[in-house]
Order: sequence, then C-alpha cells, then structure tokens
Amino acid sequence: MTTTNLNDLQSHLFDVIERLKEGNDPDADPKDSISIDRAKAINDSAKEIINIAKVKVDAIKIMANSDNLITEDILKQSGVFQLKKNND
Repeated sequence: MTTTNLNDLQSHLFDVIERLKEGNDPDADPKDSISIDRAKAINDSAKEIINIAKVKVDAIKIMANSDNLITEDILKQSGVFQLKKNND
C-alpha cells in the first residue's frame, strides 16, 4: 500500500496493528502476520510523516495569522488536507 496522505497512513497503521494481532493467533495464516521489529520500523516512519505534517500545519497557522493569503492551492500543496468540492 502506497500512502499518499494522512488518511492513507492511518489506514495503513491500523492494518499493521491487525497483522500484529494475527501473529498472536495460532490459527492465522503466517503470511498475514508481521514481526515486531518491522512494525516498529513502520511506526517510526509514520511518526516522521506525522511530524512533517505538524510542521506544515504550524506553517499554515503562521500564515493565517499574518497578512499572507492562504489559498486553496496552498492547502492542497501542503498535502495535509484533502479538500473536497461541494456538488450542491
């Protein structure tokens, strides 16, 4: 699974948790489990992605409190937010 946004990352991390649980199930297929070391590596990578997102959010907050105009394009480019158009 390629993660491209924070929602994808969250789904991926929940999948990792499920695979860890499968590792404790003696009836589970071994291919559905994941090692603790691999799960820790995934978790560490996820923390870095989240830290980057926090920096982006902080930058957007600073811009919002300044005279800079925050446009929809800036928010899209940040990758932190998924903006949806209303079809109403």
